Amino acid sequence: MRRLIAAACGVCCWISTAAADSTIQFKIDGIELGNIPHIEIKPGYYGEIAMDAAMLDLGQGPVPVYLYQLPEYKTSKQLLLTTVVEKKRVFSPIVVLLTDRYEPAAVVSGDISLHRVNQAEVSSTIPITILPNHRYMLITTNPKILGKQLSYKRMNTGIVKMFDGNNTQYVPVTTGMREENVVIADSGRLVLSAPHQDY
Repeated sequence: MRRLIAAACGVCCWISTAAADSTIQFKIDGIELGNIPHIEIKPGYYGEIAMDAAMLDLGQGPVPVYLYQLPEYKTSKQLLLTTVVEKKRVFSPIVVLLTDRYEPAAVVSGDISLHRVNQAEVSSTIPITILPNHRYMLITTNPKILGKQLSYKRMNTGIVKMFDGNNTQYVPVTTGMREENVVIADSGRLVLSAPHQDY
């Protein structure tokens, strides 16, 4: 005879239910980006990247600007930029790829789609295609959405212990869902995955 014994557990699954509109047009021309301190990204780098902000007006009012020097890739590569929820705050990045003369070459932006990576991390990842003429990566955000909330649902899962007299099995079951909110902030935790150099 099987007995079902409910056991408390902290397992959860995160599902995105809403995304903030990050569509915006920035004016980079005429801004002295060469005077902004930048952080160099090495080939093969993986981990958090520092966010040292400069406040600039890119045509939509003052916004934080973070400037990074990219590796000199000889072929097209794909970087992965992940924004991580931390202390109920998240940064919504807009990426502007620049040439060696700080001329805009491409803009990468999109909705935040949060998902659970592990027990402690909820994040959103965007792919960024880097071409050989891309030398810098400027990261900023849409000032119109700062302070707004991004909502998603947290699916709580419990563990049911099933014992038949000989063996014990633990089976996950959904115990309910609740809505969670995070604030869109002007800075946050960013993780970058950069490909190794090609030769």
